[in-house]
Amino acid sequence: MKKTVVKEIQIGKGVFAAEKIRKGDFIFSYKECSHINLEKSKKKGIEDYCLQIGPSEYIYPTISPHRYVNHSCDANTRVKNYSD
Repeated sequence: MKKTVVKEIQIGKGVFAAEKIRKGDFIFSYKECSHINLEKSKKKGIEDYCLQIGPSEYIYPTISPHRYVNHSCDANTRVKNYSD
């Protein structure tokens, strides 16, 4: 069953729940991403799609729905690093 869907809204595209997601549920993996620094992302014009995962560490999701995840200070989901 698909947990997310990409929808077009007034300010662009975003990722939305396609089914009920409970606290602690795994939604998707960021496997198809490249690490990038913020200055390089600004030069390429892709900073709006980069996701900060550390104090100065960013990833650039290259596929949908990953690249349309909202960046929020009041997020209702979080990124967890399973490689630690």
